[in-house]
Amino acid sequence: MENDFIQFSSDAEIDFNTYGLETDKLYRDIPQNYMNSLSRLVSNIVQEQRENLYNSNIIADLYLDVFLNMLGQCVNATPNYNLEHPLSQTLYKVRNHLLRNFQNNPDIKKEAQNIGLSQYYFRRLYKEIFGSTPQQDIIDTRINYACWLLRNTDDTIATISNECGYHSVEHFMRQFKQNTGLTPSEYRNKVHLQDV
Repeated sequence: MENDFIQFSSDAEIDFNTYGLETDKLYRDIPQNYMNSLSRLVSNIVQEQRENLYNSNIIADLYLDVFLNMLGQCVNATPNYNLEHPLSQTLYKVRNHLLRNFQNNPDIKKEAQNIGLSQYYFRRLYKEIFGSTPQQDIIDTRINYACWLLRNTDDTIATISNECGYHSVEHFMRQFKQNTGLTPSEYRNKVHLQDV
């Protein structure tokens, strides 16, 4: 991405300040290890948009979130990601698999074993690279999908809970409120009031 520009245009409001980024500012001299990872993330976002698979928009949004987090850390000289770790590419693939299968309660212990890591080391390395735990990524993906369903369908809360991979409506409602500050019904009503 040397001498390239990235311009964001979106219907969704992105608060760049939360990532430590200023709008209408040119950022220069980004270290090469960050450039490689940022380029890879842009490629992943484009690929998801081209493939347009079942969860592509959700996965592209998560890649964008990682991109903005990483860019914010880079330009503010507080890097937390270990971009040089030899397993970073492997973990990108594992993360992609987890996010595509969020409805099926992916087994994190099995994912760790599949790449020859202990569950503890897998979780620690995952957080080091992505800034989030695998479980939190799955929860975030479920909640984002639930929000989409609440905005775009008339499905019942129980149906949405099930579609997002929850076995208990109560657990879904509790986790939804913890992450959004609203119950699913309150969220749906708020969205419908905004549309009026």
